Amino acid sequence: MSVETTSFADHPWGTARGIPSGARKRVVERYRLTSGAKGERVLTIDFEMTDPAFYTKPVTAQKKWMAVPNGHLLPYDCAEEGWRQHLEQLEHAAAK
Repeated sequence: MSVETTSFADHPWGTARGIPSGARKRVVERYRLTSGAKGERVLTIDFEMTDPAFYTKPVTAQKKWMAVPNGHLLPYDCAEEGWRQHLEQLEHAAAK
């Protein structure tokens, strides 16, 4: 399964993970279910970010999550305004 995200807010000073990017950024996430060394289920995601204003080649990363029997997912609210305030605080602190 693939997910492509565009139309980001412009954050040239960096994101919460410290990766600068602009409004022309494009992120593609590819999800797949694989097996670990002991046969356990593993969700693997491959990320690819492109932004011609900041990078000459794609920025890539991979993350894996192993299934945990009887595990619990915690609620998560991705509120852009809260992140924007957090990023502004980080920028302010870095400028001091």
